Amino acid sequence: MRSVFLAALALSVVVSTVVPAATARNGQARRRPLVASFNPRDLKQYPNTKSKSVAIFDADTGQLLWQVNGNKRCYPASTTKILTGLLFAEAIPAESMVRCTNKQISIVGESSLNIKYNESFIADDLLRGFLLKSANDAGVVIAEHIDGSTSKFASRMNARAKQAGANNSHFVNPHGLHHPDHFTTAIDLGKIAIDALKNPRFAAMVEKPSAVITSSNRRSIRVTSKAKSLYYDKFLGADGIKTGYTRPAGNCFVGSATRDGRRLISVVMGAPESACKETIPILSWAFRRFERQVVVKNDTLVDVVMPDGRSLKARTNDEIVRSVDKYNSPRPVEQRISVTKGLTEINKGDVIGELHVIENGVDVGKCPLVSDSESRVTGNVFGPMGWFGGSICLVLVAWQRGRRIARRASTKSTGSRRR
Repeated sequence: MRSVFLAALALSVVVSTVVPAATARNGQARRRPLVASFNPRDLKQYPNTKSKSVAIFDADTGQLLWQVNGNKRCYPASTTKILTGLLFAEAIPAESMVRCTNKQISIVGESSLNIKYNESFIADDLLRGFLLKSANDAGVVIAEHIDGSTSKFASRMNARAKQAGANNSHFVNPHGLHHPDHFTTAIDLGKIAIDALKNPRFAAMVEKPSAVITSSNRRSIRVTSKAKSLYYDKFLGADGIKTGYTRPAGNCFVGSATRDGRRLISVVMGAPESACKETIPILSWAFRRFERQVVVKNDTLVDVVMPDGRSLKARTNDEIVRSVDKYNSPRPVEQRISVTKGLTEINKGDVIGELHVIENGVDVGKCPLVSDSESRVTGNVFGPMGWFGGSICLVLVAWQRGRRIARRASTKSTGSRRR
């Protein structure tokens, strides 16, 4: 009996060990679909995603490559800081000193740099800490330094968002703490991120996930992005940008990566789990699915119509490329030429304008046009029709004058006969 009892005891131990492990494995298997995935052997299929909204952009051309509910209004949480950081980089010189003048700064809330009243930072240190640490208190300091109040700064944010083409967004604070009237979309946020990465200072702030900054009160403050271990350390070419989370917003992440000179941006909003983990398969798929195509080659000869109506030969001084879908026919493009204003003397090799490539209403690329010959522009802005119209006017004036002269002569002749 004792041997039977021991055998039963051993079996119960095995079952109690194996069953929970199997249950855990089954639980993990059930949860896997909550993070996006794709089939690398069948790129025609789109990634599956449980996020509320997703958008992928070519950062260099501005093209929207793929989206799921891209125009759905969502709360951005701390991805708001992309816009705030861009405005700070545009408005405040890198070496300026920025001082906290808000005595209530400590009540802003997490996450923070624990900034104290009267504490000062070099502008770039504050910007780096703000973006990497996702410091809400730093956002208030930035807003008040630029515009005196967060409400005035919000007006600046909304104006700059519209300038970036983000027309379905509204911002009320610089940090993204929840407010029902503070919203954007994945497509709008991607447009803002594209503008931000065009600013060299901003791009340098988010390229690396960790840094050490200083302030007037502290010798060193280490700041590290929440995306470091989940994205920067795991994805080849990762170079930005910003995480975000609040309960109403869910998990958000705007991720950037550069491979072989090509930079893509992914916007994930309302991810059920990690937005960083969601970003990796989405960008992996995009780098495989889309490729660069040369639309205009360097040194291409084109005709340029000048303000006086004459046509000059010019050559492109660079190539223009765009992203194309390997599995769908490329969208048609149109070319537009803009001529530099105020030209008079034109020498061979002078830049006389730009060639633009337009796809679906988006300017996806441009390059300078240099003159292939010498010319003198007359400055007649009306072109050939202007010359034709002017000639007609001169003929009419001469004809009217001739009629007046004839009438005077006829009147004089009649008067002489009466006498």
